Amino acid sequence: MKNIDIKLLDLLCTLVDCQNPAEAARRLDITPSAVSQSMSRLRETFGDPLHVRQGAGYELTPLGHQVIGSVAEIVGLWKSLQENTVPFAPCESDAHLVVALHDTFGDAAPAALLRTAMLEAPWMTIDTHVRCSTQQDISALRDGSLDMLCGPMIELPDGAMRDLRFETVGRFDITHVCVSALHPRINRSLSMAQYLAESHLRVATAASAGEAPDPVDAGLWRQGLAKRRCSTVSSWALCAELLANSERLTTVTRHQACALTQADPRIRALPLPQGHDWPSHTVQMVWHERTNHSPAHRWLRDKLRSVLGAPDALAQRFAGDAAVVPATVQRPRHAIPSIALVASNA
Repeated sequence: MKNIDIKLLDLLCTLVDCQNPAEAARRLDITPSAVSQSMSRLRETFGDPLHVRQGAGYELTPLGHQVIGSVAEIVGLWKSLQENTVPFAPCESDAHLVVALHDTFGDAAPAALLRTAMLEAPWMTIDTHVRCSTQQDISALRDGSLDMLCGPMIELPDGAMRDLRFETVGRFDITHVCVSALHPRINRSLSMAQYLAESHLRVATAASAGEAPDPVDAGLWRQGLAKRRCSTVSSWALCAELLANSERLTTVTRHQACALTQADPRIRALPLPQGHDWPSHTVQMVWHERTNHSPAHRWLRDKLRSVLGAPDALAQRFAGDAAVVPATVQRPRHAIPSIALVASNA
């Protein structure tokens, strides 16, 4: 194989990515007939169809599967050389990037990321939203509507790794429980018997609520303990409001506890009962191969590593130095009226 046009390799990667010749033509700013002619040249060069129609979509041939990894790397390096001709300056970049974050991060991670962007890259636009289902987010990474997916141990479907990259950037440990400062039965400490006897709250979006078993309940079950009586709410703001005005508990990481106690002084945090195994969240980033060498995307990944890789620092950045989670919090002298929680038990 001699003097192959690297633009032909780029076309193959784009076709594998979008699974549609018309969309590939649009992305590469060429005509559909040019796509057809270029693929004919590529097939002639390799002596193989490489990418063929199968049912409603397209599939790589065995040789296509064999070469696509190397081809994608070559194309990525080529694009990187083009982009790095001029050094990347975040303060001058007008890139538009979209990040999906798991609801377990609450507001702390997006707030830390956006504050950094405002300071270092004021002309850059970064959109953040709560991730949907894994399959929807993988599709969004592939079609370019999403640049980065972040969450605890994202389960990738079979074959997803052909054009995706992922990296483990940290771990969030479940360490605390948050309750009302006026809780009538929970004082300076919490036993496992008390923990299981109370009613609980958990935060999950509609998309993520049914994706996997709750890790806290799964851990309790493995230890031969009872499942919690637990209602699901859709946001951390609603969770904070209900905690402050009811007798419910929520089980959280340290940074989530900092955020909740900072959000409402009527909420206090206690360490979880000792001597039991509590779950951890392994935090991953997932992105598409085509963005791997992009300077703006590399900058984004670096900032997300900083934000997500240090949960204690994340808690401090969100809540401030005064919001370190205390082991115990004294009840206020003046009672705050409580309201009844109307959510039904899950």
